[in-house]
Amino acid sequence: MTQKKKMTLPLEILTLIFEHIEYYDYETLRSCILVNKQWHDINIPTLWRDPFVSESSTKIIISCLLVEDKDFLVENEISLAFKSSEVQQPLHNYARFATKLNLRRNLKVLTNLITNKEPYKIGVLNEKLTNFILDHSTNISRLDVTDVNCKWLINHHRFDVSFKNLYNLRCNFINGHEFFDKIANICRNIQSLDVCMYVDSKYLYTDQIDRSLTNLIKNKLNGYLFVQLKNCFSQTISRKPC
Repeated sequence: MTQKKKMTLPLEILTLIFEHIEYYDYETLRSCILVNKQWHDINIPTLWRDPFVSESSTKIIISCLLVEDKDFLVENEISLAFKSSEVQQPLHNYARFATKLNLRRNLKVLTNLITNKEPYKIGVLNEKLTNFILDHSTNISRLDVTDVNCKWLINHHRFDVSFKNLYNLRCNFINGHEFFDKIANICRNIQSLDVCMYVDSKYLYTDQIDRSLTNLIKNKLNGYLFVQLKNCFSQTISRKPC
């Protein structure tokens, strides 16, 4: 008797299905990686696109970091609010799958993950984790640095490589005109720019920032760019680059 051949969907179709699931149900994706090796290999990159999506994912990224730099916490006198034995040991270096970086969210998450909740310690760990991800990721498409002082970010040795395909940027003026200048020079694929302009921080908006922000919009070479200015100026602008 001829054995019936098991039907399987093409890899391309499976990938599209799993990418759709990502936006709605991370728990389902976690279940999918346990089905078989093929589903595992497809879904691990999707599951880890946003490494700071939760406390659980951030704990695992910290574990990945400590594989490379086991003395970092001791050297910086940072105490974790959880035991490393409680965290799933990483099977991969998940940092290389990152395509989204939300540093604002990660600062809030880290507040719950370390015992010495000093802003300086939280900032040091946030910077270290971000640099660790940039050391390995080559395709960051979404970045949120609203309310985060990360002037160090543009000095990372792989900034040009990691952010060359940046698509969506959320920020404000805390990082100064140098940040916008660097983004304008490197990131030519931005299609969504969301700038928060708080009333109590209007003094941060200088003529230099005005020129840099204008240059960022003008340097958008082709395609559609959506620019949203919120709060202080209370307006939304949709336009093509000059």
